[in-house]
Amino acid sequence: MEFVNAVGQSGGLVCLWDPGVFKFSGSIKNYNFLIIKGRVKGCGEELNILNIYAPQGVSAKKDLWDVIESEIGRSSGMWILLGDFNSVRSPDERRNSAFKAPCARNFNAFIHNMGLVECNMTGKQFTCNRDYGKKLSKIDRMLVLQFLDCKDGFEEVVKGAAESLQNSGLADSTLSKKFSFIRNHIKKWRDDMLLKERETEVKALEEIKSLEETLVERELEEEEEWALWENKKVLKEFEQRKNKDLKQRARVRWAIDGDENSKFFHGSINYRKARNSILGLNIEEIGCLNRRLSKRRC
Repeated sequence: MEFVNAVGQSGGLVCLWDPGVFKFSGSIKNYNFLIIKGRVKGCGEELNILNIYAPQGVSAKKDLWDVIESEIGRSSGMWILLGDFNSVRSPDERRNSAFKAPCARNFNAFIHNMGLVECNMTGKQFTCNRDYGKKLSKIDRMLVLQFLDCKDGFEEVVKGAAESLQNSGLADSTLSKKFSFIRNHIKKWRDDMLLKERETEVKALEEIKSLEETLVERELEEEEEWALWENKKVLKEFEQRKNKDLKQRARVRWAIDGDENSKFFHGSINYRKARNSILGLNIEEIGCLNRRLSKRRC
């Protein structure tokens, strides 16, 4: 566990974890937040957990968002932000209490700029109850951030293609041409990205091979061990992206061809039938080849 002491009757943060699941590597402490850094055992993914207790003032919260944004920018891995943000995002998240538009605007900008995604929380709509239920608000929430799915340059490609096409005519025709134009630019960007990733992957494989050959002759130095680990991490991330891409392609194809009376549909059915079939039984040390054999022979 790690904690931040309370000051008087306010503040105070604590984080607890299971060492069998999470390998702790360090922490960052602030009066308004506590960051726990480490890795998830089993998969080795970097995970940062930020437990927050935001201040009351609008400007103080804005300063806190800037500090947190800076801390996230200096770190890698996945992020979970949870706790008392002391801010609401819209007027319907408050009841019988003042809604401060600048505070909500700053908070929403922070979430948008960082690419954070809010997780739905079970339970009641409001998380803070004051004056015996007269004042209600939703100030506790959970936000997540994962860098693995980010693709550098994608948004710029789409915006650039949309802005560069100058076309006049009917609205539906112009829209169709714009979609086609953007799609072609995305394909070119994708091919360039795959080529660069392939070059990086080949380079990582070569360095791993060289370091493993060195390992046979002598112990690796600290920098060489770090290089070996980093190259293996690169290969693992590439493999995860490939698996996600293949999974998504399979879903798309099934959505298009899954219910059609097509070769793909029959191939899927035959594969499942073959996988679930019983090829043979072994009863009292007498083998039965398949279910077509008579009961007498079995």
